[in-house]
Amino acid sequence: MIEQLMKAKEAGADLLSRLMRIICVGEVTEVEGAGQRVKVVLPSHDRMESDWLRVLARRSLGVRTSCNLKVGEQVLCLFPPLGDMRTGYVLGALYNATDTPFQDNPEVFGVEFDDGARCTYDQESHTFRFSMPGGSQLFEMTPEGARLVSKLDIDGEVTISKSLTVTETVQAKAVNDETGSMATIRSQYNQHGHPDNGAGKPNVPMS
Repeated sequence: MIEQLMKAKEAGADLLSRLMRIICVGEVTEVEGAGQRVKVVLPSHDRMESDWLRVLARRSLGVRTSCNLKVGEQVLCLFPPLGDMRTGYVLGALYNATDTPFQDNPEVFGVEFDDGARCTYDQESHTFRFSMPGGSQLFEMTPEGARLVSKLDIDGEVTISKSLTVTETVQAKAVNDETGSMATIRSQYNQHGHPDNGAGKPNVPMS
């Protein structure tokens, strides 16, 4: 009788432990990027380690998202049906006292990367902004226009339908307008002359 009671007590303790592990907070210990899986330890359960757990994704068919967790990241885990550590899922990461949001404006949505690069959209001011680490290079778009602060290399045709204002030097291998090229204009200028002691029309008209 006593032995049966002891076994029932152990079974009850095991069931209680499993119920307490159905939903719990874990800490990532290993990351597998290809399978979007992680292993975690459970600090509230003597740092018990899980098997590989699949991480919840926003999309996985057609449109696919990729955002790996990081070792040491705090996550919320689900272990159905009764806290089985061999089968489980990571529902998402959690902010805490150490890992906090990079901004606190509820109107701004975005992402900050480990190296400091940021991509944000402020739905109140309608401003999209992308900045590289250090903030020296950035792209910003507002209802009034766009601003790019960066060295720019364009491999392809460019069409400008409005006026172009340049405040520094423009360098090019060739410059053409509707009627001719800068090289042709330079050649004609160097070769032309004015008859009648400079009072007449040029003998080589500009093209």
